[in-house]
Amino acid sequence: MNSSPARYSRSIDWPTVLIYLLMVGLGWLNVYAASYSPDAPASPLSSLSFQELMAYDWFKQILWVATAVVLIVILLVVDYKAYDTFAFVLYGGMILLLVITPFIARPIGGSRSWLELGPMRLQPAELAKFVTALAASRYMASINLRQQNFRDQLVLAGITLLPRCLSWRPMKPGRRWYLPPSCWHISGRACRR
Repeated sequence: MNSSPARYSRSIDWPTVLIYLLMVGLGWLNVYAASYSPDAPASPLSSLSFQELMAYDWFKQILWVATAVVLIVILLVVDYKAYDTFAFVLYGGMILLLVITPFIARPIGGSRSWLELGPMRLQPAELAKFVTALAASRYMASINLRQQNFRDQLVLAGITLLPRCLSWRPMKPGRRWYLPPSCWHISGRACRR
């Protein structure tokens, strides 16, 4: 199996990457313009410490852009079979993280849903969306969709609804996340609201 950089380069949709980078750049420019302060130093990256820079929204945005780029590279480099292999391990870890977050998180804005990782904050319920989709797709790939039974549907419902129930906080509607009912369409029946 050839895993050269040239193979990765050919398999990437470069126009989409350029559009993504343009949108990220414009988004960062909007954050910078919205949080501009005339009192800020002329060259803050060279004159301020890391802690002082964290007070600026545009700097936090740079950190998240850099994090996203690192994650994109990791997703491209890791073989797709690893996602298949570790889907349920990641799902179990995310369920555990969702269970312990209310107990270990410091209250921020009246909610114990944010984990502090040094100067940054992470909301596990956001990562749960990705991991739940990964686990649900892994489960659906392991069953025969044409001859599925009610048990398969219940297992899929459990996979998709458990993280939602664990991240549900009645007092904070902003924490609720909605998983589209597309997982229910595998049975051929539309979801009624």
